[in-house]
Amino acid sequence: MHRILIGLIFVLAVQPASARASGQSSCENNDSPDIAITACNAIIESGHETTANLAIAYANRGKAYEHSNHNSEALADFNKAIALDPDCALAYSNRGFYYYGNGGSAERLQSIADFTKAIALQPDDARGYVMRGQTYDEMLDGDIHYDEAIADYTSAIALKPDEAAAYSKRGRDYEGKGLYNKAITDYTQSIYLDPKDSSAYQERARAYHKKGNDAEALLDIDKALAMAPGYEDMLLVRAEIYESLGQPEKAFADYRAVLDRNPRNDAAWKGLKRVGR
Repeated sequence: MHRILIGLIFVLAVQPASARASGQSSCENNDSPDIAITACNAIIESGHETTANLAIAYANRGKAYEHSNHNSEALADFNKAIALDPDCALAYSNRGFYYYGNGGSAERLQSIADFTKAIALQPDDARGYVMRGQTYDEMLDGDIHYDEAIADYTSAIALKPDEAAAYSKRGRDYEGKGLYNKAITDYTQSIYLDPKDSSAYQERARAYHKKGNDAEALLDIDKALAMAPGYEDMLLVRAEIYESLGQPEKAFADYRAVLDRNPRNDAAWKGLKRVGR
């Protein structure tokens, strides 16, 4: 009888922990904002969570609100999470994503500040460096902060050498600085890590083209278009490569295909004029 009671007590003790774990998992659900919001509400309203866990629940609910386009609720939750636990890296990271995607230059600066705080709290998380680097790349003050972005992508790669996106993003910055060999090296590593990423082939093609290696560029852009047929930016790159290779008929066809998709593409109109059509 005592054994049965002990077994029942054990089952009863385990069930709430299991339910709590299930609720936390649902609160972190990035695929279904409605499920996440419902689960996070239950955690927040339970009255049984630690301050640190409450902060995480608010941070996760804020992300779900953002995915549902409830931006004011999202920002309120991120701020609440930080007020509850100023050491909650997730809250700063999520708020950094929010500011990155919403607003202008002032919001991008706030995004950098939030990612910087998240990195300070979790210096071994490569994602923080990648997102701060991307924010540096996309500042709206008319100036791309290449060196700061490159430093962040380099830190991300040191922490996570298999992070293909960090190589491709760093490659774009090297390309922007005119360091085409370094860019090509990074694009090549990105392709090695993620051979199904058509954009990496496009980027390496563009770098080869800028370097004057149009034969290699054409091979890459053809691979990119094989994976993403009809993609406007890729067609434009290939048109410019054909033009450099002295193949105006093929260049014309690609410029025309770009304009069929986007009649307002100024670069394609200029290309048509250059090839004499």
